Amino acid sequence: TNTIYLREDGVKPKTKVVHGTPFATNYMFGAQPFTKINTTKIAGHSSLIQKVSEKDQVNHYPAGPPYLATARDMYRIVVTWTEFVPMVHDQYPHLLAEMFAYSLSAAHWGKPHQLVPSLMISDVHAPDRGSEGWQLLDKYSHERMCEPFDQKELPFVLHYCQNYWLGKWFVGKYRLHKKFYSCEAPLFKDPPKDVGAKYDYYIKPGAPKADYGQRVPMKFSNHRKRSAFMLCNLIPALNEVATWYKDHHCEKGKANYQKTYVFHKDMDPDKNNYTNYGPNEFPPQ
Repeated sequence: TNTIYLREDGVKPKTKVVHGTPFATNYMFGAQPFTKINTTKIAGHSSLIQKVSEKDQVNHYPAGPPYLATARDMYRIVVTWTEFVPMVHDQYPHLLAEMFAYSLSAAHWGKPHQLVPSLMISDVHAPDRGSEGWQLLDKYSHERMCEPFDQKELPFVLHYCQNYWLGKWFVGKYRLHKKFYSCEAPLFKDPPKDVGAKYDYYIKPGAPKADYGQRVPMKFSNHRKRSAFMLCNLIPALNEVATWYKDHHCEKGKANYQKTYVFHKDMDPDKNNYTNYGPNEFPPQ
């Protein structure tokens, strides 16, 4: 099975979403919604937030998407979530504020979550167990990462939230050209199927000129495998969406389907003149 539950000592995990038991991914921010936020100021002294034990704060509330809940539970959580978000942000104007607000809304309604790490993968540096669903993939070889998988072998959601790189192969949402989804933009060049076996380092695009070409080693073998999986799945997915756009919105014969989009002007790791493509550049067609 591709479902891995966060387990507490001596407590059998819930395996079905029912009223009162939402499911979510474990985002590993622990009890921070309860320790960094003045919850009394947000929800009052009588809120069920005040009754959540320290143990449950860690085991049931560091929840993140995908969220699964009955319609009744989700409606209650979401309505209060929207009320809590601005107040939490006032106290904690940082990344994750909206997620802290979700956790506090769930606690306010007495909805402890069954955390399911295998619902999602995103960060290749995540711990091997308890955080994301990487242990479903870590057992396979480097060569296997770019081959097709049966959906039953995989985590449920690939969360495109980080930078992913091996050798000079790279994809990252903050460097994706703003006009990637357009008629004139090229598609991504596909990474080689052996990218996970071929490289145990990466070279950053956009690195300062003095550092460009530096080979940054992958510290752990699993990070290398995970990076290969993300590259070999994200790039085709982005191309699939861009292709759909071109098929449906571009004048016949005018769309660019060439697979030439990369972030380094020379993909040879041994050729490292300072030649990156900037965030607003495409390779010449």
